[in-house]
Amino acid sequence: VSQSRYAANFDVVFELDWYIQLKSPKDENLQLAFVRLDHPSVPLAYQRLPQGVVITIETDEVDHFYKKAQQLGCQIVLEICNEEWGQRHFMIVDPNGLLVDVYCMLS
Repeated sequence: VSQSRYAANFDVVFELDWYIQLKSPKDENLQLAFVRLDHPSVPLAYQRLPQGVVITIETDEVDHFYKKAQQLGCQIVLEICNEEWGQRHFMIVDPNGLLVDVYCMLS
């Protein structure tokens, strides 16, 4: 796990080579943590790529985070777009294969 690659605008609270904990600079109660799936603390039955799971993050700065994801070389699986149901979003894949949907509501 690399602070410069995955932290974006979050502050790093704690970091090891297999774990990183991030905190929003705007809301200290908003924290995210990532664990390498092959770490011994992850039960063996769960040490596989995730399937059918989407983490959704809402932000007013979706275009900013899309550009940041491009700069960081993230695997973008859905380019930024506006949906007919009123969302602007894009999707990336984290290093473990988890799908992350970043969106904002259109006004």
